[in-house]
Amino acid sequence: MKTCLLLPLAFLTACQSFGPQRLEDVPLPAPLFSDVRLAELEGLRPSLPRPFRLGVAPPLRQVRHLGSGHGSFYGFESWRPEERALIEGWGRELQAAGHIHELEFLPPVLVDPATVEGESLLLGIREAAARRQVDAVLLVHSMADLGFYQNFLVVFDLTLIGAAFVPGHTVESRVMTDALLVDTRSEYLYLTAAGSSRDERDCAVIHLPRAGQRLLEKVELGALKQVGDELERRAEALAAERASGEQGT
Repeated sequence: MKTCLLLPLAFLTACQSFGPQRLEDVPLPAPLFSDVRLAELEGLRPSLPRPFRLGVAPPLRQVRHLGSGHGSFYGFESWRPEERALIEGWGRELQAAGHIHELEFLPPVLVDPATVEGESLLLGIREAAARRQVDAVLLVHSMADLGFYQNFLVVFDLTLIGAAFVPGHTVESRVMTDALLVDTRSEYLYLTAAGSSRDERDCAVIHLPRAGQRLLEKVELGALKQVGDELERRAEALAAERASGEQGT
């Protein structure tokens, strides 16, 4: 019986509670763009054909626990099935509007893991895009906070039934996602988009790890949907700007 009572306590000691901390305090990764002369940056010009081939880079994910002060930069990963389906929906809409004629996901194996940070990051992405012969590449980066808190029902963790069924803990996740559309050949930045999402849920202590992962994936997908909505609006504005420029000439 003592063993049964001590088992839930093992879960409690393994789950540290963190204090609230702003998502804006997440340390940013190294700058994406190389430190070239301002004149060179001003000299960059758009060169996309219309329609063009769009590549989607593997996602860059950064996740940390609230209050820990340390981030875990995981680098390039594969898109989850629900994320891939969402992005494929963007591609169909862009094709219907005449902006692109093909959308291709760049496999993570094409990106050198050594280029995760620093000035080589964007270059590594562009090299992978050039191997697939896409005209522009979409780079998506997310920063996430994941925290676990105790609520007043935590006293029931002292029993096996309480540890398994009583929601004495709260899981919270917040995500900020940004995206860049960059020319594969010239590094010209066509547009940016950003999105954010937050959610929380209560659960029993035994289910904390799985609940945290599921909540994180849900919130990341919500932020990605916002990015897609903004990308669509900005793509329409960019197309209208290019059309007016061509008429002016």
